[in-house]
Amino acid sequence: MYQVLIAEDEVWIRSALTEMIERLDAPFTVVAGAANGEEAWRLLNVYWPNIVITDIMMPEKDGLWLVEQIYDGQLPVVSLVLSGYDNFQYARQAMRYGVTEYMLKPVDEEELLGALNRSLKKLEGLADAHGRVVLLQRFLDRLPELDQQTLMREQSELLEQLNAKTAHPAVGRSLIRMLSVKWNALLQEMDPQFVRIPFPCECTDEKIHQHTKELAEHWIRSSSRHLDSAVKASIKKASDYLQKHFKDEVSLSVVAGHVHMSVSYFSMIFKKTSGVSFVQYINQLRLNEAKSLLLNPELKIYEVAELSGFVSLPYFNRTFKQMEGLSPGDYRKRMGIWT
Repeated sequence: MYQVLIAEDEVWIRSALTEMIERLDAPFTVVAGAANGEEAWRLLNVYWPNIVITDIMMPEKDGLWLVEQIYDGQLPVVSLVLSGYDNFQYARQAMRYGVTEYMLKPVDEEELLGALNRSLKKLEGLADAHGRVVLLQRFLDRLPELDQQTLMREQSELLEQLNAKTAHPAVGRSLIRMLSVKWNALLQEMDPQFVRIPFPCECTDEKIHQHTKELAEHWIRSSSRHLDSAVKASIKKASDYLQKHFKDEVSLSVVAGHVHMSVSYFSMIFKKTSGVSFVQYINQLRLNEAKSLLLNPELKIYEVAELSGFVSLPYFNRTFKQMEGLSPGDYRKRMGIWT
């Protein structure tokens, strides 16, 4: 299943696109939504979707800025662009950043499916590089769980995987540089006194191993102190916020901002503290609410999905079955509720 991130400042359009994609009989699912390019960029660096669908005109950082970041970073992500204007200048700028699909609003289901399907070949070509990005992110997400010996072993294994020979040799070095940037950022947020360790100018295997070893050693020294009472209080504040707002359209970046943390750091610390990812946590809250609402025979299943905070009926049905092992309708029958 290919993962999609939607960047669109108008909530109703973002929701409509999400519902369209979830209804399609195609291997795509929406993992996150953002209201501007900057929020989308932060979420991209946590979820690592295969596809970004972005509006051109958004407040703060716009869609062109977003696709430029993806292009300049050589990220294995396919960018599709939406616009309310038939403006050749916008289209030409987007194409400069590797965008091949430029869709005019309003987009119908057939047009969207066509654009996604035309992206499949490109996605297949990026599969290896994208898989290595996922490995990188998984390593960073697991950092709080790793003891010293495991950390040293896994960072060495990760370097070998990132640097493995492929059809695109530059990708490995680009990903290792990305690892350095993200790890430095986490260390700086964990310890304000930490001084960034620059990436080596001479990119030999020996220099890179030494660089990541130094990052790992700093992490080991700092991590024993980082889950202090202030951090735990922030995660408690985030959990309380989610308990009150899980029925709303609440995103990882919104909650991270609520507790004054970066998205990457908050995501990592939240999982370390609560034992589950942010998405798993909010889905569980929504699922518990849905199970309660399903006991009311007067409510239709699509109404239960809306009232419990799920963005679309197909996503609700899929999530419910994944987490409970049966469909919402079958759950009702098991509970003796017949409609």
